[in-house]
Amino acid sequence: MRVIFLSSMVRLTLIGPPPLINRSYKSGNGRFYKDSEQQARQDSYILQARAQYRHKPLSGPLSVVYEFYYQRANTDWDSGVKGTQDSLNGIIFEDSQIIEAVVRKHHDKANPRVEIIVS
Repeated sequence: MRVIFLSSMVRLTLIGPPPLINRSYKSGNGRFYKDSEQQARQDSYILQARAQYRHKPLSGPLSVVYEFYYQRANTDWDSGVKGTQDSLNGIIFEDSQIIEAVVRKHHDKANPRVEIIVS
């Protein structure tokens, strides 16, 4: 894993399945709580992002390309977007800075990951 800067472009790869917001919260006893598996995925992405990007968050309007490699082919194309963005908040950017995003879905059962380009 490495970060590549090309002028104001940042590339990084986060290994493992992305945190899925639609599965993040469960209810019990009249309360909602964060699912431990989804929290572990988000924590992993946060640690990986911090290890790969050791600079101040980017400034100004940003464009992001997400290349998701899901373990299951029938995963919705947008399932990992919000959880991944939340993992990068305050590290690479704030999601309010994103003015354009491209999301691509791929299938890779053996090596789930997301490859990200921010410019």
